[in-house]
Amino acid sequence: MAQRPAGAPLPAPPRLPCGGRRPGAPRVIARHDSLPHRRTPAHPLRVGLIGFGKTGGSLVRLADQRDDIDVTWVVRRTAGAAGPGEADHPPVFSTSNTCARWLFANHPVDAVIDFSSPTGLEFYGDAAAAAGASIVNAVSAVERDAHTRFRRWSSRTRVLWSPNITLGINVMMLLAQTLRAVDPCADIEIVEEHFRGKRETSGTALRLADSLGVAAEAVKSVRAGGIVGTHEVIFGSDHQTVRLRHESISREAFADGALFAARQLQGRPNGLYRMEDLLVPYVDAVRYPGALTA
Repeated sequence: MAQRPAGAPLPAPPRLPCGGRRPGAPRVIARHDSLPHRRTPAHPLRVGLIGFGKTGGSLVRLADQRDDIDVTWVVRRTAGAAGPGEADHPPVFSTSNTCARWLFANHPVDAVIDFSSPTGLEFYGDAAAAAGASIVNAVSAVERDAHTRFRRWSSRTRVLWSPNITLGINVMMLLAQTLRAVDPCADIEIVEEHFRGKRETSGTALRLADSLGVAAEAVKSVRAGGIVGTHEVIFGSDHQTVRLRHESISREAFADGALFAARQLQGRPNGLYRMEDLLVPYVDAVRYPGALTA
């Protein structure tokens, strides 16, 4: 090997071609753009929406801006076709005069998204599972027996429950668990902030605490004005502090997360899923962009 003359600059590293593969490296088969939500769907995902409050209305508006989502129908408790601020909306049915099995048989959907109430799943759960429609339950607090029902339905379809279905908060949960594993001796503080009328401790904060081994009583709550929702996890060690903070600016954040989950569940095996299960492949795509090679 020829010797580099003293004082001569180091040779520049070989320039990577477009796509980031070094010369001679294996050809990458699985790229980040091959992840499920980046593929062009064969047809729009047909979604049935349970609950037509503020967040449900946000979901309809978001879906209307997308070509890969079709909100086929909406179910709410009260009769009537008018939606919250929606002049142009999908058909609206009422739980008071609609049979769920009839609805799924005559207006089939690929997924059901629930933004209603803790008891809303009693209307649609059995019918959705029988029809094989994915169930995305985004109700923050559910009844005690709900998890038993989720497990039963998961033998027939894909079921996901998330008390906070925003993408950002679930990415933050993954990061928080990673930091906990890296530095198990760090002090951890969890602070949640919400609008003044919210009395109970945030379910998301309690879930964060449980995943990090922090006592529920240690979660600090702030109530002020009209804060939609803010969660912060503070990791403090002797020489550094790491803060993870997520803030929901509008209800569209919840609607966007629910649509992401519904799309991601398509094509997966029947089972019970968490948002983390849907996000891990994206983490792997960043860490190991060439993991699947030819």
